[in-house]
Amino acid sequence: MRAWAGKVRITFEDCLLGHYEGEVDDFVVRRNDGAPAYQLAVVVDDAAQDVGEVVRGVDLLDSTPRQILLSRLLDLKVPGYAHVPLVLGPDGRRLAKRHGAVTLTDRGALGEGTKEVLAWMARSLGLAGPGETPTPTDQLTRASTPPACRSSRRSGPRSRRERREPPRVSKRCRLRNPHGREPEMSVTQSFDGLEEEVCEGFGEKIVALRRDIHREPELGFDTKKTAEKVLAALDGLPLIVQIGVAENGVVATLKGEGDGPTVGLRADMDALPIHEETGLPFASETDGKMHACGHDGHTSMLVGAAHALAGMRQRFNGTVKFFFQPAEEGGGGGKVMIEEGVADDVSSIFALHLWPGLPFGKAATKAGPIMAAADAFEMTVRGTGGHGAMPHLTADAIAMAAQIVTALQTVVSREVDPVQPAVLTVGEIGAGSAYNIIPETARLGGTVRTLNEDLRRKMPERMEHLARGVARGMRGDAELDYEFSYPVTMNDEEAAGRAMGVIGGLLGKENALELTNPSMGAEDFAYFLEKIPGAFIWLGVGEDVSGLHTPTFAFDEEILPLGSALLTALALESLSE
Repeated sequence: MRAWAGKVRITFEDCLLGHYEGEVDDFVVRRNDGAPAYQLAVVVDDAAQDVGEVVRGVDLLDSTPRQILLSRLLDLKVPGYAHVPLVLGPDGRRLAKRHGAVTLTDRGALGEGTKEVLAWMARSLGLAGPGETPTPTDQLTRASTPPACRSSRRSGPRSRRERREPPRVSKRCRLRNPHGREPEMSVTQSFDGLEEEVCEGFGEKIVALRRDIHREPELGFDTKKTAEKVLAALDGLPLIVQIGVAENGVVATLKGEGDGPTVGLRADMDALPIHEETGLPFASETDGKMHACGHDGHTSMLVGAAHALAGMRQRFNGTVKFFFQPAEEGGGGGKVMIEEGVADDVSSIFALHLWPGLPFGKAATKAGPIMAAADAFEMTVRGTGGHGAMPHLTADAIAMAAQIVTALQTVVSREVDPVQPAVLTVGEIGAGSAYNIIPETARLGGTVRTLNEDLRRKMPERMEHLARGVARGMRGDAELDYEFSYPVTMNDEEAAGRAMGVIGGLLGKENALELTNPSMGAEDFAYFLEKIPGAFIWLGVGEDVSGLHTPTFAFDEEILPLGSALLTALALESLSE
């Protein structure tokens, strides 16, 4: 629906000003992209602009002539121009926030009326000085606000967000405006309603992308189709896109309004070699492959953050880089990205991981080690083969291997400081070709997890010394092949503190959890954190959810817009420094 009034009298009901009735000459109301909202704006006298066409928010990003003349609504003494249209949903909240408009949630929560909201908008946009309260024109009068539009009042139980206390503001960030004046906006004002903004703006697209990725899981570096889905989802955004990074990775760069630091946001794209048993209608269509670690969700959340930040780029100075990484599950795709230099200009970086066992909607992190180093080993045990009925003529490699598995457990229990976390797991053992043949060799395979780099470097020597001692004592020998793999995921103290503040400001202090202990799982985001200060954050999907890397792992998709909002907020806060 679109209506244009040219020096005519109109009547219009709206959730911002309630009842319009008056003669106007340049007021336009247009249905916004088929969504349940209206876009309100004032058309500039511009010969190049069709006077019957509203100035779109996307047109305003880089086009000075096509600006909205908000002063016509407020009858300001000094004309001024605003870069934003105002898009409201039927409940009075702004829907298409990607255009950078002001939400009533921020001001309505303070009990302010329509006149005060418009005045605040004008001051925020540089159209009025501090403390100045513009008076709307006589042409535009306000009756009572329609009941359905008052604040955010709803019947029934309130959401988690509505029940929580307003977050305490610990710092303030500055936002630029087109007139050079930089009014302050608190963290609360910046982040309040951000989750709803992402959900209402493109929540359905995030979910649809996640399901599309989930249906066609890809392993390791072979994520070509997933990368193509990401590129399609980013199409139309003002991004500089690099493809073919780490074979099939994608790096997208978003420039803000002015110069500033570069913050990175990263998601992994690859799946696992697991047969899915979730029964979901969008379950894997590739037998033996499944997104069982949430990477489909991570990728979709990062796409959502790209959309949100692209619509807010006038709010920050600096650059955001979005890293869509292949081969997290054992391939070291993060290491390859770092080696290719795509993160050389990044000053801070963040990533989320969906986390079963953590209550839904809560986020957790900590300074220092949050996930362990993960190293792998294979061991070959050599003896002398022979007939199963004549063991005395052999040196039994299976017997040696069994003793070595037991002895290896004493490396952690008797040689590592009891307060120093370490794990040594033998996960594979293989030997023999027939029930009545004692084999000449046996093979062991496993993983070692540590949080301390000195201990990590000592483990191979101790393991090999112990294994060879056991084998030689049984007339055999052992050889160890040890591979140092993912390093410790080490959060920067300042970045982790910033993340905790953002989580509290966005989700509420009660949903920001500081971890006491790290996980002994591993994560190749560690390669980014070795080079760049940053933080890895767990986002809870519930305590009754199947574990990661299981064939029944599934999560409530309502978490996806929340994750996008959290990534968005982390970037905004990092660029406000």
